[in-house]
Amino acid sequence: VKFFEELRRYNYVTPKNYLDFIANYKKSLEENRVLNQNMTERLDGGLQKLIMAGEEVTTMQETLSKAKVVVAQKTKEVNELLE
Repeated sequence: VKFFEELRRYNYVTPKNYLDFIANYKKSLEENRVLNQNMTERLDGGLQKLIMAGEEVTTMQETLSKAKVVVAQKTKEVNELLE
């Protein structure tokens, strides 16, 4: 009341526990942001490996299909020789 009478304004005081709550919230928020960033980087790395593996499988399937033609031809030739 004296402060208001002298300066014609109010003096509000924020409780210490509320300030502690805000500090803890900011700390928790930063930790979760770091955790989310790490998980995002890990997920991105895994996706890149899956994409590379898919490309390699496609290449191997093409090689396999060419090899199957050669094997079928050689098998036919061997069967003709055996008869």
